[in-house]
Amino acid sequence: MSLDTVKRTFAKLEKQGYLISGNFNKDPRDKTKWYTIDEEKLFELYKK
Repeated sequence: MSLDTVKRTFAKLEKQGYLISGNFNKDPRDKTKWYTIDEEKLFELYKK
């Protein structure tokens, strides 16, 4: 996969609510974006 494909995939999953993101760094210069999976939303998908 290309880097652009990964970026688009993450953005799409975040928009759909399957990924939750945030910046939890104390240093404002640290722009690391952290992700976690919304397990409840994922479970709803599997129930369908």
